[in-house]
Amino acid sequence: MSKALMLCGLALTLFAAGWMQGRTGERNAWQARGAALLAERERAAFRAEALAAALEEERRRRAALALMLEEAADADDDADRTALPARSLQRIGAR
Repeated sequence: MSKALMLCGLALTLFAAGWMQGRTGERNAWQARGAALLAERERAAFRAEALAAALEEERRRRAALALMLEEAADADDDADRTALPARSLQRIGAR
């Protein structure tokens, strides 16, 4: 009887040890996944900020180009030369 109790206790102890080890491994795996997701989110946020800054810079360049073309068209009117049609300037400004 005592051998049976001892074997039962040993089996229960081994089961509990395996259970705890598996639970710890699973928790570590989930923590690693969470850390990877956070790192990916931070990289995506940084990329979005960089793209927004690049887009704003392109908008500034486009506005400067439209202004320069408008001034060139006005100068052409004053010099009696062929100017850009107004429709072209409107399309540039619309972009």
